Amino acid sequence: MPPTPPIPRTRRRRALVAMLAGVPLALVLAIALAWALDGLWLKPAIQRYVMSHAGRSFEFSEIHVRVDRALDPSVEFRDLAVQNAPWADPRPLIVARRLKATFAWRTLLGGDMTVVRLLELEGAEVDLERQADGLRNWRLGQPDDRGPPRVRVQALDARESRLHTVHRGIDLRALASIAPLPAPRPVAGRPDLPLTKRLAFEGTYQGHAFAGSAAVSELLTFGESGARFAFDGEGRTEGLHLEARGLATDAHQMDDSEFDARVASEGERGSLWPLPLREAFARVRPFAATAHVTKSGGRWAATGLQAELGHRTRLAGELHVLDDRDAGRRRRVDASLREPRLDLADLRAFTGQAPDAARPASAPAPARKEASPDQLRTLDASLDVHDARFADSDRGLVQSLSMRARLERGVLRLESLDLGLAGGHLEGSATLDASGPEASLALALQARGLRLERLSDKLAASGGVEGRLDGRAALRAQGATREALARSAAGTIEAALAPGASVTRRVDAKLGLNGDEWLRTLFDHDERVPVACAALTLEVAGGVGTSRRLVFETERTALAGRGTLDFAAGTLDATLMPVRKERALFALDRSLHASGPWHAVKVALGPPLADAKPQRCP
Repeated sequence: MPPTPPIPRTRRRRALVAMLAGVPLALVLAIALAWALDGLWLKPAIQRYVMSHAGRSFEFSEIHVRVDRALDPSVEFRDLAVQNAPWADPRPLIVARRLKATFAWRTLLGGDMTVVRLLELEGAEVDLERQADGLRNWRLGQPDDRGPPRVRVQALDARESRLHTVHRGIDLRALASIAPLPAPRPVAGRPDLPLTKRLAFEGTYQGHAFAGSAAVSELLTFGESGARFAFDGEGRTEGLHLEARGLATDAHQMDDSEFDARVASEGERGSLWPLPLREAFARVRPFAATAHVTKSGGRWAATGLQAELGHRTRLAGELHVLDDRDAGRRRRVDASLREPRLDLADLRAFTGQAPDAARPASAPAPARKEASPDQLRTLDASLDVHDARFADSDRGLVQSLSMRARLERGVLRLESLDLGLAGGHLEGSATLDASGPEASLALALQARGLRLERLSDKLAASGGVEGRLDGRAALRAQGATREALARSAAGTIEAALAPGASVTRRVDAKLGLNGDEWLRTLFDHDERVPVACAALTLEVAGGVGTSRRLVFETERTALAGRGTLDFAAGTLDATLMPVRKERALFALDRSLHASGPWHAVKVALGPPLADAKPQRCP
């Protein structure tokens, strides 16, 4: 038999072209056939597939298959009813008068994700449930699959429908319904996105109840659809009322969104979930805040922020938050406040410090929570305060504040501080490095013109000492706890009264243990004596400050002595010996011994100091 002659290369090429051309032709014929038969031949195949894989019924009266100009296929069901999973709610998974899904055709050819460009629902009741282990009731082809999502819906057009959601992994139960508005509402600047529907929702999340409603535009979009929808709504939790209106691209994550928001407390009780620092905010009720909010990915920004807290605190500024730990980024919070008005009582309440008047005199001071260095390593932050003013502070103790602070990887830097204090200023900087096992502290402060009578209730009431105090402190410390830092403190503290200070003649007589002068003050309580000089220098080592220089001198009295301040224990121990410049008939040859906690120092007479030699004014 003669060999078969080879097929010419040209004929082979033509045959291959014809075969490849037949693939789309066959696809077109199949779609045309499905269209022509109106999809009815698919009904038994779908029902058999769902029953064999999921063991559930899948009923519908009509099915329509279409392909749009972009070659994206769509499947539409009429009078759809799908049985629920046996472990889920007895209600059906879905009952819908109409359901239509339009797919992105490229995602049907393979890959891990099938994209539904548009899901349309009419007259639908949907029940979506997810177990804590990832089991989902809507997976019909692979009902036991607990893996990541395989279908992504980019847009939803729901009409007169309800969705019941249960997510046991995060303890969420919610019910949402959507219905048409009586008339469309225009959106300023977006004539293409009128509000046409009302979305209502309610439920519980980890034991916290919530409810609300919003007017929304025709389509709700999700994920990376690139399209936006408009909304104008409000919501309530147990103790919060929230309002928001604006635009977003993701109805689930509220991603790529921009809106005006207001949040306010409601009543005196109830949890303030989901507000951050809700325990602190609960102590400054009532409060309210408004801002223009933008969100993109893990970045939040609140600009034009206006807030009212407690009774007299008013804040204005902006806040930026980065919380994108899934991308390996550190959490970050940046805040800037411009000319805020602060009230010390509100600030004490916010930080959990009860005012002294609310605590019985016999009750001990509340124990302070020990701050762990780990708390400074969990996020980065910055805070800028510009020209803050304090309202009705104690004795006018604090008047103003400007500061700049930075927290980077466990290192907290107070780069600048200007605190209007007691009629003067406290300025300086500080660094707390908590990046290692032990924290280290470096502190440099300078005080200018602090009024003594504003620093003490007793001095304010008696007027015994008046004048301005100047000083400076340079300290360093290292330790794993607050107490360890105090015990390791080392450096220098200097303080001195500025020229012009004075004491009452009675105080001068008491300091000099001068009975003659004290008797004269019985007839003149207001006479004052200038202070020639008063200064103190402490050398700090091991958390204890020891007096290196102590000077106090008036026209009749000079003091000699020594003393220590224990920063860890918070106690004072000092002995002062008066050296009188004039002879006195009724004078005591004794010393003054002051000791005890800083807030409750007791003064008693002690034996004279044999080596009493006062330091003179320079």
